[in-house]
Amino acid sequence: NWHTYSIVKNSRSRMPFGINGYVYQPKPGALVEYEGANYFLHTGRWTQFRLFYRADSTSNFFWKNQNSEPIADSLPATDGKLSMWSWALAQPSTRAFSLHFNQPDSSLLLYGATLESGPGFYLDNFSVRGNTGGRLKLIEPALVRQFDAVQQYELVIVQLGLNAVTPKLDNLRWYEFELDQTFAHLRKCFPKKLILVISVADRAGKVDGELATLPSVPAIASMQRELARKHGFLFYDLFHGMGGPGAMVEFADHNRPALANRDYTHLTHEGGKVLGHQFASLFLNAQQEYLAKKQAPAEK
Repeated sequence: NWHTYSIVKNSRSRMPFGINGYVYQPKPGALVEYEGANYFLHTGRWTQFRLFYRADSTSNFFWKNQNSEPIADSLPATDGKLSMWSWALAQPSTRAFSLHFNQPDSSLLLYGATLESGPGFYLDNFSVRGNTGGRLKLIEPALVRQFDAVQQYELVIVQLGLNAVTPKLDNLRWYEFELDQTFAHLRKCFPKKLILVISVADRAGKVDGELATLPSVPAIASMQRELARKHGFLFYDLFHGMGGPGAMVEFADHNRPALANRDYTHLTHEGGKVLGHQFASLFLNAQQEYLAKKQAPAEK
């Protein structure tokens, strides 16, 4: 019982999309349940639940964790700004949480929740599939800055472009113009933050009857590098980082385990781990080099 709006499917709705590109409006009887999973370390349980929302009037709702009966509570009006409802439990942690809106106010808009457990390294991963990047301009910078004021992001990572890679793409001007505007918009959203652009990965297809890197891949990666430089962003060349021309074919042909699917476009989880460790090593090495230069005595 939810109305779901996204920057991809509802771009003309004029809804105030959240930092993740979505906004949710509960219908009467709306229910959402969160449950932990032991797929990754630290994702099975949590001690803090935070709900992000906007509302013109107060909305009543019920919440419960795995150990409680439903408890009545309310979301106060927010005067047009982002607000947050939170629940915290020091010990023990919980692995299930739910919210139930019997008769929500028609102005209530929800943006999602965080499930956290004290200090540590947190990654908010917002995947907006089917989006080449231009639709990010539909997210209001003022609202993004309100999210950032709460979350205190230290690094913003953007990876775009795979949906623009096609076998017949021979004119990048339209996409360069789109990304130029998108990068300028991101700077408005995060005016004083480090922003890292990760280029497109390799993508293979039939080229002259043989499986090979599509010509648009290196062209887009190069264009993204220049735009990142123009806007003062950091840049990581994932295309060359994973091996350059022909890398995706090698990833897909790798046995036990396969590192990419046979669509020669998407990595498997194992392939993602390979590139993730590679990127992390590069990141940490750069940090060590920076610290070494910072601590070295100045030359006369």
